[in-house]
Amino acid sequence: MENTHEHSGNLNQIRADRACVGCGFNLFGQTVIKEEHYNLAITRCPECGTVAALQSYPTMSHWVNRFRMILASVWIVILIALFAAHTGGMIGFTVSAVDIASNEFENVIGLAHEQWQVHQTAPTPLTKTQAPIPAPNTPTPFPGATTIISANGVTTINGVVVGQSSYRWQQVSDEWVDTQLETTIIQTGGLWKNINKQFLYLVFPAAVVSTIAGVIWSIVLLGAKRKQVLLIPLTGCIIAGFMVWGVNNSMGSSPYTSQIAESLYTLRVMLIMLGIQFVFLSFGVFIGRKIARMFVIMALPARIRVPFSIFWTRDGLAPPRP
Repeated sequence: MENTHEHSGNLNQIRADRACVGCGFNLFGQTVIKEEHYNLAITRCPECGTVAALQSYPTMSHWVNRFRMILASVWIVILIALFAAHTGGMIGFTVSAVDIASNEFENVIGLAHEQWQVHQTAPTPLTKTQAPIPAPNTPTPFPGATTIISANGVTTINGVVVGQSSYRWQQVSDEWVDTQLETTIIQTGGLWKNINKQFLYLVFPAAVVSTIAGVIWSIVLLGAKRKQVLLIPLTGCIIAGFMVWGVNNSMGSSPYTSQIAESLYTLRVMLIMLGIQFVFLSFGVFIGRKIARMFVIMALPARIRVPFSIFWTRDGLAPPRP
């Protein structure tokens, strides 16, 4: 530590080379005055007006600022990774829910398409004099209106059990999709009647994970108000929605029954799942800092709580007393 001023009669002046921390101007010979408010001896740079200290301390290395930048960059990367993981979780829950909700209607589509193919390939009826003897095991189409119901892996047509096999990977012709899909939906009572309600089992784990994610975002984004923190979950929900919509609506020629069923249920199930997740994310954001304050009070003695007072002051509350 070096003293750089000396008395010269009633005048104190800096008698050593000293660079201004603001602009680099050499303060040699500058007058030392007493600051009125704090009653401290100071001098000011004549170029930029920066207050100069009268004592010199070891200058910090440039590597200090570099380490700060490195740490800040690492923190930003961690936040981006957290956002990606959070958005991926929402996509996973929503895609799984769509898959479960649509798996019963897959069999409906598969059977309807199978019966349509039977009608399409049936031979032209012959006259009574030309009618041949029916071959054994010839498939007979169901007459009149067809009612197809699929539930718990068992599929019936007009009340007759026709099989328990899955039609998930059966390809469907584009002609059937264009001409028969809407009719099949109407005849089977609509999409809501054929939805597999077991997808609701995913609501509880999705709500728990969303609440935890909201708490984490509320704590790691202390620089923002809680209403501003909600922009992160909202952005994640929007991205997840676009991703789920894109995945479940990308069908080529002759799609599978699973692709058709999922495309029909995507919007309905997606709105339910993402809406529930956003509600619980918001709940987590608004209770996150309260949980942090409670944890600080429970885990730390009063004398060392002061460094964590930002959990109070950020929400306009009085910091804990030591």
